[in-house]
This record gives sequence, structure tokens and C-alpha cells, in this order.
Amino acid sequence: MAASPPWDSTKYSDAGIVETRRKLFMTLTNVYGFFASYANIDGIDPTEAPVPLEQRRELDRWMLSRLHTTTGEVIEALDGYNPTRAARAIEALVDALSNWYIRRSRPVFWAGKKDTGVSDADKRAAYQTTYTVLLGIARLMAPIAPFYADWLHQALLGDASAASSVHLADFPVVDQSMIAPELEHRMALARTIVSTTLALRNTHKLNVRQPLARLSVVIEPGVDETAIELVRDLILDEVNVEALDYVDSGSDLIHRAVKPNFRVLGKRAGKRMKSLAAQIARLDAAQISAVADGQTLVVDLDGEPFELAGDDLLVETQGAEGWAALREGGVTVALDTTVTPALRSKGLAREAINRIQNMRKAADFDVTDRIVVLWQGEGELAQALTTHGDWVARETLAIELRSDADPAGEHREQFELDAGLLTLAIRRS
Repeated sequence: MAASPPWDSTKYSDAGIVETRRKLFMTLTNVYGFFASYANIDGIDPTEAPVPLEQRRELDRWMLSRLHTTTGEVIEALDGYNPTRAARAIEALVDALSNWYIRRSRPVFWAGKKDTGVSDADKRAAYQTTYTVLLGIARLMAPIAPFYADWLHQALLGDASAASSVHLADFPVVDQSMIAPELEHRMALARTIVSTTLALRNTHKLNVRQPLARLSVVIEPGVDETAIELVRDLILDEVNVEALDYVDSGSDLIHRAVKPNFRVLGKRAGKRMKSLAAQIARLDAAQISAVADGQTLVVDLDGEPFELAGDDLLVETQGAEGWAALREGGVTVALDTTVTPALRSKGLAREAINRIQNMRKAADFDVTDRIVVLWQGEGELAQALTTHGDWVARETLAIELRSDADPAGEHREQFELDAGLLTLAIRRS
């Protein structure tokens, strides 16, 4: 059903909004623009016929749970006259909405009416969840950012009159029935595993479009296999790795080294610091793992017990040969960095998908336009596009993808990849 009135996706280019350099505002503005554009394309009014919570995807339920958890945090912070803490809670919610929920939901928003993989209920629920969270954020941030909150509130309501001001709306209240602690816990685990793995990719210059074979997660306090299994597919898709398994802290894949934090320990140990450093150097693997897990250690320092905890020690995590490892946010992961010929082929196909999608934008094609893609490449590139042609076509809405000695179309570009030159031409079908 067509939205009435339709959301104006051009509002996000309003000069007064674009000129602001505040990252939070720009992120929210981009989310609103994405929402408005696709709501109009699909003719969906998210204020009508709400999909019951129990029928929504887990990602929708998680996002709504985060909204209500954050609402409680903001109310508590503002009641305690701590607007900074309230603002940080809102900022974390906006990050969750933009960098996780929207990105993970793009296939639902992009799905056409004939896409059998996405139901009508899933599509409506995605718009309804986004709308509800944006409206909630506008109202939560009203005491802190009154002018931007009012703009966002009126844009969502499709009404620029004074009557639609956010400052006349009720402040949000917490609905405990919407909060799912276990769901939030496992999604937080997934996000930490993903961010840590992506940090490893970045450090080792492994482009995220290059598939890798295996990711191992260390099972330790707060990191349980049961919770991770429920978000396994989501993690693998985000980090572009084909398999995930679990190891304990004594695994040969991970080497941990510990060093004294001289800045902290020097004040406590004084003249005994040299002796203490020697004790720390003798810690075994089990003790180092205990430190990494946040446990307190007691060592003998010149005949007296000396406690080591918190920031007293610096633990460095390294991977075995052919692996990279890192510990962040209480989670340790090891990533297989070996790129086999089969994995490289998939990576080249992903590179082609990325270039074609960018060409679609450059040619100003509509997001729903079906296209024809002609390509010219040799060696590994030709093999990759031949082997993975069906997948590349599905991802780029191409009804035809074929090799051509001299590709021609509405838009043509040549790219220099590490596997050679790739020439692409696209046209609307």
C-alpha cells in the first residue's frame, strides 16, 4: 500500500542538515534517506498493519529490544542529570541501527515482490522496525539535540506543522516485554567477533571481499558456544569466512605473551620491580590465560604474596604460522590467513560484483533495474567469472552475464585488479 503522504527522501540533502559535521546526525540522516527511498519504492506505509513481534525476524526483535534497553538507560541517565551518559547510550543505539541492523537487513529491503526468499511479512516488519526505532531515537534525543530531533520527528510523521513537534510528543517509556537479554547477549557476541575479525583482516591486509577458510573462537568466560552457534551464519557472512569452530585457551593456534605494565606496577612494586618482572616472565600458559580471562593472580615477591590483576599486565595474542589472532572486548579469535586458488577465485568474483554495483550507481540506474553485463578478462579473472557467473548475476540483478571481446553498453569501465585488467560494460535490459 502506498505511503500517505510518502516520505520525502530528498529531505536528507537539506542544506541545514548536510552542513552539520556531527557524525551522529549524518548517520541518522542517511538511515532516514535509505528508509524513505525504499518505503516509497515498495509502497509500504510502516504505520499500518503491524506485524506481531513473535512473527518478526530475530534481527528485528533484537533491534526493538535494543531500543527499549537504551530507553531505560537514557531515562536513568537524565533522571541523574547526566546528559553525557544519555547521549552515549543514544549514540550506541544509532550505531547498532546503522552499522548492524540496516546493513544486515539490506537483502530484505532490496528484495523484489517475486523474491521467494523474502516474505511480505518480513519486508513490512523491516520497515516497521526501522520506523519505530527512528521515531524512538528522535524522541530520546529531543532534550539533547532539540532542533535535529524535531526535524527527524516531523520528517517521519510527514508533517512539518508545529503540531507534529517532537517536543509535544510523550517521552518514550520502557516496554519490558520487548526486551530480550539473551538475544542482546548473543548479538553483542556476534558483533564483537565480527569487529575483532575485521580488525585482523585490516592488519594483515586481507580485503573483506576475499573469502577465507576458517575462523576459530576461543571459548572462555562470557563466550559460550551455544550462544555463538545461534548467530554462526550471521558472523560468517559478515566476515566472509566459510567455517567457524571453537578452541580452548590452550590451543596451538594461539600464542599468548605477557608483559608487566611498568607504568602501573612501578608505583606498587617500587624497588622490587625488577624481581617482579622476572616472576611475570615465568608465568605459564594457564596463568597467562587466567590473566586474559580477567582473573587475579598471586605471585611470590621476595617471600610475600603480590596480587596481579586488571591493568597490571599486558597480554599480547599472536597466531600460529598461517594464522592471525587477536583478543578484543573479552573475545579471542584466530583467523586462517591462507588463500587457496578456490578462495582466490571467489574473491575475484566478489571484486567483479563490487565494480558492477559501483558502475550501476555511476550510470544512475534505478535500484530495481535489471541489466546485461559484458566482460573481458583473461586468466584467473576469466576463470572466476565463468565459475561464479550465476552468483555474480544474481547479486547485480543481471539477466545476462557473458564474455565479449569488446564489451559495449550504456556504461563501460576498465579496472586494474591484481589478477589483470577487467573490462566491464553494462546496459539496462
